[in-house]
Amino acid sequence: MLARGMRRGLIVLFMVVNLATIAFANRPPALADAVARRLDQALSPDAAWRVRWVGWLWQRYAHLVGLDNRWEMFGRQSRFNWRYEIVGRYGDAGARVLPLPLQTRRTLAQDLLLDFKEPKLHLNLYPDAARRERWAQYLCRRFPEHEGRRMEDVVIDLHWRELRPLAEAVRTGTHLASGTHVAALDTFPCIWPEDAR
Repeated sequence: MLARGMRRGLIVLFMVVNLATIAFANRPPALADAVARRLDQALSPDAAWRVRWVGWLWQRYAHLVGLDNRWEMFGRQSRFNWRYEIVGRYGDAGARVLPLPLQTRRTLAQDLLLDFKEPKLHLNLYPDAARRERWAQYLCRRFPEHEGRRMEDVVIDLHWRELRPLAEAVRTGTHLASGTHVAALDTFPCIWPEDAR
């Protein structure tokens, strides 16, 4: 059994490590980049790698114990609303907007009970083209045919509308600027196992 002072010290150490882990996981990206550049300048490549490895271990610890969530509630908010439009192209059968939860009319029960994770999925796909490609391959398997034609590729377009500055929103009575912008984000060909042979 540990002495009372030793137990208290371990509890304080545990709390300090976890608070530091939360701060580390929420460090601004600009600070992380600046530290990485400084490491490259100040240390040998081997020493810089070792420091980065310790950082990776710390980040891994944060993930395993659930302390790697990013604080964004009171952080800088985006200045636009966005959504994906995901289309499957089926050769001669044409293209169609895939019947996904955020692209079709849903009942209140579907929206609240079944689709509540869809916005989080899209948020996780937003910065990562590799994830979008894996998701597109899943969509190829989920909606493989339309009017007897096999899906050839998945097209992901990004639609967004700017948010008006506060003074303009008050003056106009709406927070969304007029006009929707569209950017062709990705086109992923479907990969079918039988084609790989």
